[in-house]
Amino acid sequence: LVALQHVHSLAILVGDHKQLPPTTKSMLAEKGGLSVSLFERLLACGHAVHRLTTQYRMHPAIAELPSRLFYESALVTAQSAASGQAPPSFPWPSAATPAAFLDVRSREARDGQSHSNAGEVEAVVAVVDRLRAGGVSLESVGVITFYAGQSRLLRRRLPRSVECNTVDAFQ
Repeated sequence: LVALQHVHSLAILVGDHKQLPPTTKSMLAEKGGLSVSLFERLLACGHAVHRLTTQYRMHPAIAELPSRLFYESALVTAQSAASGQAPPSFPWPSAATPAAFLDVRSREARDGQSHSNAGEVEAVVAVVDRLRAGGVSLESVGVITFYAGQSRLLRRRLPRSVECNTVDAFQ
């Protein structure tokens, strides 16, 4: 907001009030309302909003859920994201939906201020190995995790060509 102090007549802010909320580590900050994003505040005050409706990152089958839950089914997928095919070298539950949930039975461990799970890391390494064996370019593989500790552990075990980071860092 410091940059806005120099604006004299018009400011255009680009963001999404449905995305990650601010991280507040102080009860005083939360009580002061700082856990509510700037976009949520502006929306609540009645400021004009122009919603972008095209997403470019996800396969349409994956984008369908957030579109329905958060965007009143108004989110559409750009042709570039829609054209992706599920690599056949992995046993997808449905070939039409390149998403799979793996049940990994292992425990989380504290990793400094974060968390990690060695069993999940081994499962990710096995999936990446299977994709590579099936001809998938590792430069096209991204691994997203919620925890910085998990990201560090994954980066130690995965080839450097696999992009791996936290949800926040991918934003």
